[in-house]
Amino acid sequence: MQSNGENLVKGLNNLLEDMDKETDKFPSANRPTHSRRREHRHCAGKVVFRNALIELLQFNPTTEQVYEKPLLIFPPWINKFYILDLKPENSFIRWAVNQGYTVFIASWVNPDRKLAQKTFEDYMRDGIFEALNAVEAANRHR
Repeated sequence: MQSNGENLVKGLNNLLEDMDKETDKFPSANRPTHSRRREHRHCAGKVVFRNALIELLQFNPTTEQVYEKPLLIFPPWINKFYILDLKPENSFIRWAVNQGYTVFIASWVNPDRKLAQKTFEDYMRDGIFEALNAVEAANRHR
């Protein structure tokens, strides 16, 4: 209502553009070449690690005193981490960095045919374990 339906028109135009392209490609908002948001609605973050399954984003504390141990968050595969940063009054990311936490959040890639043969073990090894290694490396360099 706030946009007088403009968001629906833009969405429909995006759908029509995507339908004109190859069917095995990502929709425009999810293409690997599409830059993921580093400036989120309420917190600035940066990609510190990337592989075929995840991008790991880091959000730095806004306080002088910083907790020694960072937070590492893995949202479900079907849910994106943006849910943690929708509005200033309920942004978990904003709250955590304002408490002195360094926050790392994994953003799962949208799978395509190249990832069809990946197993749960692959997602553990190349997703969760690789992210843990990246967080440890980043924490050593602080």
